[in-house]
Amino acid sequence: MTSKSNQMETQDSESLNKNDPVASETADVAANDVPAVKKKTAIRKKSTGPSEAKVKKTPVKRSRSTKIDGADSSPSAPAMKAFWGVYNPMMVQVAQYNYAEEAEARQAAADMTEKKKAPHFVQLIKKVI
Repeated sequence: MTSKSNQMETQDSESLNKNDPVASETADVAANDVPAVKKKTAIRKKSTGPSEAKVKKTPVKRSRSTKIDGADSSPSAPAMKAFWGVYNPMMVQVAQYNYAEEAEARQAAADMTEKKKAPHFVQLIKKVI
């Protein structure tokens, strides 16, 4: 297949530029630079002997743990508690409310916005207890 393409390239370049010496040289160089590609055939090896046979691994038996469910020796994340914080425009916390008092926190933010003529907002806070 490659020899046919090489022949076609040389014929095309010769027919187009018979009088141009530079074009004919480049066509010859291009045709000679293309290496011939050989088709490789796959050779399969036959397994000869038990060394190549697959060996099944036996599953490892694990000992039962004596731990009580829920008791873990690894340190867990610290306990957190959620609050609602009311903040002024300079990101300073002005007030803090328990998580259950979200309505009161939003009302306080609205009152401070009216009173101080600056927008106050409510944001969730999580603190370690």
